[in-house]
Amino acid sequence: MEKIRILCYGDSNTWGQIPGVEHSRYDNQTRWTALLQKMLGKNFEVISEGLCARTLDSDDERWVYGNANGLKYFGPAVYSHDPLDFIIIMLGTNELKDMFERSAENIVKSMEDKYLKYFNSELSKALIKQPKIIIIAPPIVKGELYNGCSSFLLANEKSQKFNTLYKKLAKKHKCLFIDNGGLDVGCDGLHLSEIGHKNLAEKVYDCISNQLNI
Repeated sequence: MEKIRILCYGDSNTWGQIPGVEHSRYDNQTRWTALLQKMLGKNFEVISEGLCARTLDSDDERWVYGNANGLKYFGPAVYSHDPLDFIIIMLGTNELKDMFERSAENIVKSMEDKYLKYFNSELSKALIKQPKIIIIAPPIVKGELYNGCSSFLLANEKSQKFNTLYKKLAKKHKCLFIDNGGLDVGCDGLHLSEIGHKNLAEKVYDCISNQLNI
């Protein structure tokens, strides 16, 4: 029996960043992707493609690993893990940084134009099978400071629009949608707490279980 394969494409909240501790990662007992794997069992394969600071489509070349622009790696990531049954995308938080000067509406429009339209019109045609896309609204940002810098001014107000905007987008493009209810963030106001990871794993499990009737 072929395993059901799930690609989780996101930023530091998919990678598993511990709130308030620079470049530190939750272990396999805590990260939502690892918890999801355990919940789904041996007939599933959960592939974690999280990258710290990953944006939707804005260039950010301040990092030793290169440009954090998520669009540049999305196609290669999907193609390299083909065949896939589900692609989970949780992105948008890093676009809230002051330096990008973007509205929530503009961020979600990028998800539509740069990811969903690209996937449906081009990328999907090159794949072995057609995966179902699950869009997760990123957690609400609770603070304005990160690493001592004012990087996320007004991010709280903008991120509160993610549920409504992403849900509307998902419905328009016939994607599955998961809201950010229960996605609790830790002391830095940005990264998921242990409870947030647990809740997210459960929400994704429920979404996939309902879709597959298991």
